[in-house]
Amino acid sequence: MAMTETLRHSLLSHAFRNSAYSQPSAVYVALFAAGDVEITKTGFPRKAVTFGAPSAGVIANSAIVEWTGDDRPDEGSTATAFKIMDAATGGNVMAAEDLTVSKVIETGDIVRFAIGDLTVELTAS
Repeated sequence: MAMTETLRHSLLSHAFRNSAYSQPSAVYVALFAAGDVEITKTGFPRKAVTFGAPSAGVIANSAIVEWTGDDRPDEGSTATAFKIMDAATGGNVMAAEDLTVSKVIETGDIVRFAIGDLTVELTAS
C-alpha cells in the first residue's frame, strides 16, 4: 500500500529540510465502505497495528489484527478499503488501499489481517 502524499511530504521535510516530524504514539487500522466512509459503531474501534523492521523499503504488520465478537462491524456493513491512521479516532490517513474483494460482514464473521498482510512501501528509483 502506498503512503499518502501528506505523510511522504512530512518524511521528506524531516529528512531533508530539518523539519520536525511528530511521530504518532501508535498507528491504527480502520475499515472503510464505499464513498470513503469509515465503518464505525459503538464498540467497533480502530485496531492498533504493530510493524516489524523495514526490509527492502517495505514494512509489514508483525502481529495479527482482527475484529471479533462485539467489536466487529455491524452485520451487513460492506468493507471496501482499509487505511492506516495516526490516531484511535480522528487523525490523519498515513496509508490506504482498496481491498482486493469487497467484504460484506455477516453474523459470526471475523475480520482479520494476518501477519504480513498490511505492507507499506517506500519506493526508491
